[in-house]
Amino acid sequence: MFKLICGLYVLTTVASDPVLVTTSFGEVLGRETDGVLQFFDIPYGKFESVKPFQEPDLPNNWTTTRDKLKHNSLCPQMKDGIYEYNYDEENDCLSLSIFTPSKTDPSGKSEKFAVLFHIHDSSYASGSGDPNVYNPKNLVDNNIILVLPNYRLGALGFMCLLNETAPGNAALKDLALALNWIKNEIEKFGGNSSNIVVSGAGVGGALVEYLLISNTSRKYISRAITESGFSLSPWAIDRNPLATASPLKDLLKDTLDIRDIVTESTNIEFRPCIEKENGFITESPWQLLKEIKIELTYMVGTVNHAAWHRAVERVATEDRVSMLNSNASLFLPDDLVFHNDDERQQIGRQVRSLYFGARNITATDVNQLSQLITDSEYLNPGLRGARLLLEGGSEVYFYEYSFNNPALTPGFNASTRGNSLDFVFGRDPVPESTDSMKNVMIDLWTSFIKTGKPSATDVTWNPLKKVPATDEKWLSIGATAQMRHGVYLDRLRLWQEIYDRHFIDNLGFAQRPIIYVYALTSGLSLFIRMSLGP
Repeated sequence: MFKLICGLYVLTTVASDPVLVTTSFGEVLGRETDGVLQFFDIPYGKFESVKPFQEPDLPNNWTTTRDKLKHNSLCPQMKDGIYEYNYDEENDCLSLSIFTPSKTDPSGKSEKFAVLFHIHDSSYASGSGDPNVYNPKNLVDNNIILVLPNYRLGALGFMCLLNETAPGNAALKDLALALNWIKNEIEKFGGNSSNIVVSGAGVGGALVEYLLISNTSRKYISRAITESGFSLSPWAIDRNPLATASPLKDLLKDTLDIRDIVTESTNIEFRPCIEKENGFITESPWQLLKEIKIELTYMVGTVNHAAWHRAVERVATEDRVSMLNSNASLFLPDDLVFHNDDERQQIGRQVRSLYFGARNITATDVNQLSQLITDSEYLNPGLRGARLLLEGGSEVYFYEYSFNNPALTPGFNASTRGNSLDFVFGRDPVPESTDSMKNVMIDLWTSFIKTGKPSATDVTWNPLKKVPATDEKWLSIGATAQMRHGVYLDRLRLWQEIYDRHFIDNLGFAQRPIIYVYALTSGLSLFIRMSLGP
């Protein structure tokens, strides 16, 4: 319940009056700043140092009132080559911050506020639920509570050995526990436990979809919003998790040390995996999306150049450009299977021809390369997943965001991964010339969070329907926001054909893809390639 430590038994916007909330685990203090009541770094879970990859437990009760003046909880990670972590007690980095309107009815009779549970884009390895990155002001001003959770990162969050030591997907289990905590406690903060919307962009978006398709966490979610990150993105799943972890095999034979694990795995890209039975994710995302039957409302889309920074890296040197010109298979995602390298090269040349024609690629072709990677790793997987959710009973609103980001300077309106969140979370001061788009984005998000129907002035957004691709309706958010028909048919037609013929889950690996299994006995590493198809 809410009460003021001093003064009247009501909430006001007086910054000097701290607000006490009694949770099931102990008391927390919040303070108001600029109309936002802020509760920082509340523990929702814990994990043991000696078992850092295990499923989290609920936190210990605390007997003294938690009084945090700012967010500084940070799960172990590497930043610029330096090991970083920050938490008050052993492994209580599993915390979340809550931001609410500075007014509510302590009697509980008034309408509760809708809740947005936003997952930060960690690239699986770094960051936290930081309000300096995800400013709550615009949402709270619209009577929406914002929750920003931390979760384990890198090896701690995503190492997957498929055994008791590291069963996999610890980070997803963290987020599921955080959702459970919010479901049970948010009404004490004035929130509506029956209206919890989960959102994320990039890796955060992919994690949102995993939470949607897992039986463990789906029950906590009312609606979802994602941008430029999906469970079907080829970078969203590790199909060979034991091979990924193999460089750490010697380290894992000894007593586990969190610092050593984090520092020694700096250059290893850990991702979600398919676990054994009774795990969080036990089938491929494609299979789960095909099977799922869920009546949920979903706002899903991408920005038109989500892969801009990736494309810049791919043409950063002459050697990289030369590799693109000599090896067409580099244009293909890693979730495709071919009979031989000749077939792979042939399909790669078809993709190259679609985006570049017959000419050689140069360092100036960032736009075209960004479009190719965006289509293959963001737009196409996002649309494929949206169609499957639609088939399963969900209402889906599909969009593309292309409002100009001047930092990209590509010569046309373009945005990169996460840009559609800039106005919603007020990341930077915006010029008056962008006020109109700022209002549109805030209105679309807040109306969807509250009602499940995204709307804004002069914008009518129709949901996706089970119709031919040429008739699919989606919202184009550029200089203006307008409905369009058919999602880039000229480009996605080829990708659809490729995935129909070569997608790994269509070729006998739907239940379990090819994985690498290793056993550690007496210091001996044994790698056995196994096909675990149905």
